[in-house]
Amino acid sequence: MIPALTIAVSGLIDATNRANTAASNIVRKGTVESPFSLESQDAAASYARAAGQQEGPGNTANLSGQTQAQMQAMPRYIPSMAEDVVMMREAVHAYKANANVIRQLDRTTSELLDVLRTDKKS
Repeated sequence: MIPALTIAVSGLIDATNRANTAASNIVRKGTVESPFSLESQDAAASYARAAGQQEGPGNTANLSGQTQAQMQAMPRYIPSMAEDVVMMREAVHAYKANANVIRQLDRTTSELLDVLRTDKKS
């Protein structure tokens, strides 16, 4: 029973960490723009043009038509709001599942102790 309790508690901690991460990402969405919006892709392209990096022999375009300079100018990946909401829902379900495991372990332990007490009285 102890390994199951250890796993359930670590699952609770993991679910809490994921919920906190998703919540902080959701809060930051007001200040950080997603790198996959049209505006930010246009901004990245204009940044690359302003830096003097144009498509040429040493700077070939990839399958989506973006040059290496444009790809390097793109900001790091930021999850979308939908991904953060899904992460939050997953964390809630994981938290509930691990709490149910702990609750069931408590019931099983109580029943086992009750059986042991009645055996000693007989």
